[in-house]
Amino acid sequence: MPTITSLRTSVEQLLRKGDDTPATGSQPRPDIAWRAVARRAAGIWLATRAALLAITYYAVTYLHGTANGPAGHDTPILSLSPDTYLNAWLQWDVHWYLRVGLNGYAGDPAGAAFFPLYPILIRGVSFVVGADHALFAAMLLSNLAALAAFIGLGLLVSHEAGFETATRSIRLLAAYPLAFFLAAGYGDSLFIALAVFALLFARRGQWWWAAGCALLAGFTRITALILIAPLLWEYGRQHDWWRNGAWRTWLRQPRAIAELLALAAAVPASIGIFAFYLWRLFGDPLMIPHIEGQIWTHRRTLPWNTLIMAVRDFFAAPFGSMGEAHMLFDLMPVLAFGAITLALLRRMPVAYTLYMIGLIGLSLASPIIVGNEPLLSVGRYMMAAIPMFLVLGTWTRRSWLDTLLVTAGFGVQAILLMQFFAHSWIV
Repeated sequence: MPTITSLRTSVEQLLRKGDDTPATGSQPRPDIAWRAVARRAAGIWLATRAALLAITYYAVTYLHGTANGPAGHDTPILSLSPDTYLNAWLQWDVHWYLRVGLNGYAGDPAGAAFFPLYPILIRGVSFVVGADHALFAAMLLSNLAALAAFIGLGLLVSHEAGFETATRSIRLLAAYPLAFFLAAGYGDSLFIALAVFALLFARRGQWWWAAGCALLAGFTRITALILIAPLLWEYGRQHDWWRNGAWRTWLRQPRAIAELLALAAAVPASIGIFAFYLWRLFGDPLMIPHIEGQIWTHRRTLPWNTLIMAVRDFFAAPFGSMGEAHMLFDLMPVLAFGAITLALLRRMPVAYTLYMIGLIGLSLASPIIVGNEPLLSVGRYMMAAIPMFLVLGTWTRRSWLDTLLVTAGFGVQAILLMQFFAHSWIV
């Protein structure tokens, strides 16, 4: 019969397993000079921005030409202004971010679903470039945040698995079929940038920087809740809490206690501050969940219930229908990333596993109850699956797989972007 000491030793070994190694199982690499990573990330960013500009030009030009010319004949020559191309990006939630950024929350309670950091930044940049150019300000912010996200992902992956893997990971994020939302006036790129830097600083033991990024992420999206468990786990691992008696030494270090409290409180503090502001404005301390449920038709349920509903609705949809295609873009990333997380449960660092469990669980815990697409927009939320791009970056050492994922990803992204310009709902 095992003794208490041997049982404790086994538990400690289990807790440590996978923490010091990346998803590939190899040892962490020495940090690459950040300038080299930044240059590579900036190159990918510039190339993809140029591609998005080209798609915008041709998509908008053809859309306007088709709308004004007789079918089957030469279309009239139209002169489109730069504003026409820019305004093609003014779709769906972009309206809400601009409305909140320019007018605040008092005008419409539905805006409470959009967390304040990104709208505040839009307002700040609009103050410089002019309120008439708020869309330009929003897209400028989104694209700069996308650059920061690319750099942060590159630094994180190069820390874990080397520079070449980092290059592939950045390219795969840029090729994600919905990655054009990182250029649109949405808050996705800002959240991903803050989340990836929070994880990077935590893996490097830079706790105050990690807490600061988590605090800002909490002002960007409620999804920031998924950062709490990974950051706390990483702190405990690096301070060797699993070693017998280590916690007693830790309790005698006021700085260490302050760091832990900062990590634990950063996200709840920012969400709490925003909730308190809405309470003072609307008189409802639970304004955020109430708005999500009453106006945006979300409901709270267990994640597996949502998954069952999504699979059922997918197979019930007519083959080749738009509804089937929409559900596929939301369901596939959840199933694929969930399967990869489970497959690498014993090999991926625990902090990354906790992050993925949090991201998938939180995305599934609040489905849409109107219509037959409970996972609406979840495919876009999966862009924040940072550990998955690390894993895919290691797997695509096989050139054929890298070519397949990148080519298919950019091709589908171009098609979806043209649909986005046509005001067709994507995710």
